[in-house]
Amino acid sequence: MNTARAVRTVFTQGGAVLQNTENGATFAINLVGANIWRHLTKGATKNEIVERVSAEFGVEREQVFRDMEEFLRGLEQKGLLQEQASKT
Repeated sequence: MNTARAVRTVFTQGGAVLQNTENGATFAINLVGANIWRHLTKGATKNEIVERVSAEFGVEREQVFRDMEEFLRGLEQKGLLQEQASKT
């Protein structure tokens, strides 16, 4: 997954707000979502993100993976992510 090129991000104390400047879609995310977003923007793979979030927030890997998959689907539906064949 890649972050879409037209996404503008504003980080806040409680997380972040993402906006696709091409289609106007806006998505408010919490601290965990903002953490995931930061990793995505740095090119981390899904597995790397799961490991990091699990360790940082003390949540089981399986739970992080399930929650992250749902989160990524939401971002994709809003046009904030795009598929990238070489990273999983």
